[in-house]
Amino acid sequence: MIKKIRLKISQKDKVKSFLFCLFFTVVLWLAQTMSDTYVYERIYPIKFTGYNTQKYSLVMCDTLLPVSVKSTGFQYLYGLLERKKTINFDISESNYYISDGNFVYALPMRDNKDVVKEQISFLHQKELGFLIDTAKIVLTPRTIKKVKLVLKDVTFSFAPQYALYGEASLHPDSIEVYGSEASLKDIDCVETKAQTISNINKSGMYVLELDNSKNKHLDVTMATETLNIYLPVEKYTETTVTLPLKFVSADTTVQARLYPENIELVVDVALKDYKNINSTMFEVEVNYDENTDKQTLPVIVSKFPSVVKIRKINPQQVQYVIIK
Repeated sequence: MIKKIRLKISQKDKVKSFLFCLFFTVVLWLAQTMSDTYVYERIYPIKFTGYNTQKYSLVMCDTLLPVSVKSTGFQYLYGLLERKKTINFDISESNYYISDGNFVYALPMRDNKDVVKEQISFLHQKELGFLIDTAKIVLTPRTIKKVKLVLKDVTFSFAPQYALYGEASLHPDSIEVYGSEASLKDIDCVETKAQTISNINKSGMYVLELDNSKNKHLDVTMATETLNIYLPVEKYTETTVTLPLKFVSADTTVQARLYPENIELVVDVALKDYKNINSTMFEVEVNYDENTDKQTLPVIVSKFPSVVKIRKINPQQVQYVIIK
């Protein structure tokens, strides 16, 4: 019985020893294999920068850079674990040639080896090779067109007693757009986005965003996405002017008596203009049509200074009696 137990224990020890030796052998083999030098292929995404995207549109470009990397298995494995980076090529000082009106940049890879090494952590690699001779990008000049700017769906909200004094002005009043000639034919203006400028209480430049959402052409871009609008603003106060009504008729022989003969005109005027406002700057009238059967006539303000804003006419209608 004791012999059988010893035999079983001995067999288990042999199995364990065999597995340990096998594992140790595999580890040594793997270490030796991974320490050897191999040539691997890797593919990196690439992009080109250093050109004015508003003046040039992209015709075509290489998007992938295949390379060969000579390194040990451990170094290559380390490289695989690193996040694959995008290789950037700055073409701002690169040579180009013109073909069919396009600007062609063909960057020789042998001249850009250091540029690539700096961006892919080449510290862990032994040798770098390229599987393409050049990285190419082709650009075409965009056509430039100047179009007008249109103020649309913009709300100006003023602080209490403040209002616009005169006319707002756009700076600039036009904008350059870039794109193919065919695309630019469909563009005559650029509108502002729907937006609100709130609590305005002083004159100055205000920034508005431009709306490019209606542009259906992907190759069309704007020189700027904003514009400035100058708003002349003043503080206003209310004043009332009493004015005599004038009776106007196509038939100058017709006369009438008006009830009332005078009306009150309530206006807003800028504080700086308040002392200069007087009744001689205003005229109000009613227009009589002999074919009308109405018993009242609407009051019309036929003359008033541009620096005031009419708030109320009291009354808005007057009665009349034709004098025979």
